[in-house]
Amino acid sequence: MHKIVVIGNSIAGMKAVEALQATGEEIEVTVFSAEEALPYNRRLLLDWVARRISRNTVFYRPLDDYKARKINFILDKKVSRVNLKRGRVGIDDKQQFDYDILFVTALDVKPLAAVKGAHRAGLFHCKRFLDIEAFLKIWPLTDTVVISSRSVFGLELACSLLDSDREVILVTSGNHILPSFLDAESAAVLQNLAEQAGLRVITGNPITEFLGDGEIKAIRLQNGKVIGCQAVLSDEAKPDLRLFKDSELQCGEAIVVNERFQTNISNVFAMDMAAGAADAGQWDASQQHFSYLEQQGRIVAGSLLGTDDKTPWPRRTWSLRIKDHAVVMAENDGTITLDVSAMDSAVKESVGSV
Repeated sequence: MHKIVVIGNSIAGMKAVEALQATGEEIEVTVFSAEEALPYNRRLLLDWVARRISRNTVFYRPLDDYKARKINFILDKKVSRVNLKRGRVGIDDKQQFDYDILFVTALDVKPLAAVKGAHRAGLFHCKRFLDIEAFLKIWPLTDTVVISSRSVFGLELACSLLDSDREVILVTSGNHILPSFLDAESAAVLQNLAEQAGLRVITGNPITEFLGDGEIKAIRLQNGKVIGCQAVLSDEAKPDLRLFKDSELQCGEAIVVNERFQTNISNVFAMDMAAGAADAGQWDASQQHFSYLEQQGRIVAGSLLGTDDKTPWPRRTWSLRIKDHAVVMAENDGTITLDVSAMDSAVKESVGSV
């Protein structure tokens, strides 16, 4: 029996485990999560924020399903040390767990950690379940909310919050919105649409400080301007790699992996937000939506089984809803095309990110 330890609650790790279990081989699986939540579909956090779905709908599988598969979740304790040479992880209460194979899929993160005042309450990671849950508790008490992001996810989160009487501001360090995806002309079309829907957009002027006593009361921008707010959500964060400090594991801003998500240590794999490619090749580390994460898991399982997963990478496509419009961005021959269409009431309920 092989022992697999998974650090992180990503769908990618769970898909790898499912694919290995499908072979009939008996494996012992233990999952640790710094977030203290079962694996969930990150995209569905946006629908939860917009109140289109309930809280429990965001989870990838129910707890009973994991129990039936004999997958042991330890959600109330964090991994505090990893011994890569001995194949062992330790948790806060000094318990130790041996492994034959280690999956690292999600590590602790703190958004905008380098920004002065980032320790203040009111700063949330917009792609983490518990952060979104905590934000929704204070959302009714806010007047102004800031989203700091360069991504499609951040833009759609901002637009999901527009159906209220609160001010929503998108702040991006890029010279235009979605600088990694769109050229300036296409970005201007999208920004105009978002602003018409009520979103305030600030470009090329990142946050340099969070102001307030114990809680965030305002942000200071690079140009010195101060904007009052009660909450900031951001996906601009790097994984905390201190678990692997002074180890032989090769790391940059994330754990370095090859095209099969294998690290420089043969029995250690990294996926999702814990992984970074030395040479991206066929995959893009920014692609963290549902279908990409499942594909990562299948590739890792195939690597361990000595088989090649022939499933092609999903087409790079993003869709979002801005008030009464559906926006689709798709990659064709290396170019991102932008399509905007008005939605009728029937279509509104079905639009979401791919």
